Amino acid sequence: MSNRVKVIEVMSETTLFECPIEDIEIAYQKAREYEEMGIDVEIKAPGIAETLVRSLGANTEEIAEYQKSMNDEIEAHEDLGCAICLDDHSPMIKQ
Repeated sequence: MSNRVKVIEVMSETTLFECPIEDIEIAYQKAREYEEMGIDVEIKAPGIAETLVRSLGANTEEIAEYQKSMNDEIEAHEDLGCAICLDDHSPMIKQ
């Protein structure tokens, strides 16, 4: 992904609208318009870390590797569960 925001139709993954990240508000407005027409869309925009990596000169392969490492890290934390969430049986919750 570049430093552009895309509004994508979910089923076909077709890009319906694209604009510079500076105009992200327009992408959200377009997404609302598509959803009002009954089209299921999602917005894809680069995050701060990806934008930084790209601005530092990373190539497509390096960016893909970065994204995979981030996804792996998130999945590793999901496997551990939430360390700060308390269930109903926790002694910290007054019953």
